[in-house]
Amino acid sequence: MFYSHILSSGDNQVTIGMSSTLAIASVNYQILLAPQGDTNNLSQIVCDSYASILAGGFFEVNINNVVPGDVYYLRACKPGGLLPTVLDTLLNNTNVKMISEFNSTLSTTNTTQQQFKVFVKENKIIKQHKLF
Repeated sequence: MFYSHILSSGDNQVTIGMSSTLAIASVNYQILLAPQGDTNNLSQIVCDSYASILAGGFFEVNINNVVPGDVYYLRACKPGGLLPTVLDTLLNNTNVKMISEFNSTLSTTNTTQQQFKVFVKENKIIKQHKLF
């Protein structure tokens, strides 16, 4: 099963996840990136699994500093040995999350740089700021 998400202009973070409320098995998944939607240059970002045992399970991956126009794919593999009716039940009890957004903590519009000198003396490091 494949799910896709195209990044919007201005977004710099994407969150991809799945959660299952049904206790069945381990679910293998991959997160893939197609730069600017080019599936000929598909690259794997994450390949892992999450256990959906007892009370269900989940995973969530945050990817920072993404490029608008890129396409992310989530590939969830069918757990082995499940009957079609059990697979349908698993899918009906699974939520997929693929959200991109602008996260202001990942970027800054203004940077303040100060020049300073560092002097190293015996058992001391002294930092001296240069005034503008």
